[in-house]
Amino acid sequence: MGKQARAWISLLFTWAIPRPVDVLAKAWFFLYGLAATLVFGQPSENQTMLGNGLFHPSPAWQGNEIPIWAIVTCLFIYFILEELLVQQAKLIWDDIRDRDRDQKLLHNRERAIAKGIISVRQARWNMLARLVLAALFIVWQRRVDLLVVFSVIFLHQAVYLWAKPRGATHPLGLLFWLSFNNSLRFFAGTVAIGGFQAFLPLILMFVTCYFCSVGGLAAQWKMEAQDVGQNIRPQSAYFAVRGEFWQQVGLLDAILVAGLLVLYCLFSLCEVQGALLYLTDSLHCSTTPPNRGLLGGIVSLLLIGVFLFVDMTLIRHLQNTGISTFLARRIKQSKQQALLLCGGIICVSGGIILSSLFLAWMQPYAPFLLAVILLSMTMLYKILYEGMSYQAFAHIGGRQ
Repeated sequence: MGKQARAWISLLFTWAIPRPVDVLAKAWFFLYGLAATLVFGQPSENQTMLGNGLFHPSPAWQGNEIPIWAIVTCLFIYFILEELLVQQAKLIWDDIRDRDRDQKLLHNRERAIAKGIISVRQARWNMLARLVLAALFIVWQRRVDLLVVFSVIFLHQAVYLWAKPRGATHPLGLLFWLSFNNSLRFFAGTVAIGGFQAFLPLILMFVTCYFCSVGGLAAQWKMEAQDVGQNIRPQSAYFAVRGEFWQQVGLLDAILVAGLLVLYCLFSLCEVQGALLYLTDSLHCSTTPPNRGLLGGIVSLLLIGVFLFVDMTLIRHLQNTGISTFLARRIKQSKQQALLLCGGIICVSGGIILSSLFLAWMQPYAPFLLAVILLSMTMLYKILYEGMSYQAFAHIGGRQ
């Protein structure tokens, strides 16, 4: 392939996905939301809604009649809609605003707008085209629920862009607000194929995704401030000093909530062998948790507040007693092995879940294994960010 052809392919790829690192690093929240709704919800109803909504077969598919190829195709279409249209449009908006600052940051200077590959005018048309395509799909499918979710995502982004310059006076407010970013990705995945649902496993997953963002953002802003300077962002001076604390609070909270989800799956789903309700005849249970509706949103916010308060107290105690330093040192010593272990657990659990599509006897174990994947991801984040330098952080983005 000639040099000119490679250049054209690279340019087309950049136009199609201006922020590829974000797709690789964050799209799993959306994909996890899709998987969680199929596994924890009412699979037959969700799959029927998904297949009939896109393909309109005659007669309409009922129950588990929808073929796997149709499910996979629908999931891929929703992935393009949410990650490549809506999320990329949102990120282009952010890049237009931050193009001057991005040129000074090692992990952002390769972004298409900061590098000058895409001009500001072209970026605006690119963003508009993505939003028009997303709107046409929503109108075609008559998905008011998706319209609401995507509107919330852009409202969240608008408030964030408004709050950015005020980060010096309200650094924690900015952190707590922006951390809903990945939770909304997860929420979009659940709504895409199941509509508005709020039962306990999804609530715990939403909260876990939120705390992953709290810890990850605090770690990123801390590393930037310590390496590039405390003037790189309005909130950098605060996180140069307190970033380590909020990194530990967020990532430990993510592990605790994900662990609670694992316990829920282990002891409450009655179709899983070994679960408490499976072993007793005195309790009645349903294979699907009750839908909490709007109450689920309130419960999510309450859980975030409670776990923040608990872990702030716990991390202060661990730091004052020196236990936090001891644990950090041990994590650094076995970092590579721990990352490989977490990655192995995620791959094996994911493989078994995929096998359950074809082997019915494996399906009861899918909820527990999906919870194990989330717990492993939170532990992977905790281990990965421990002692990480800004150069290593930027290098990971480049490799992705």
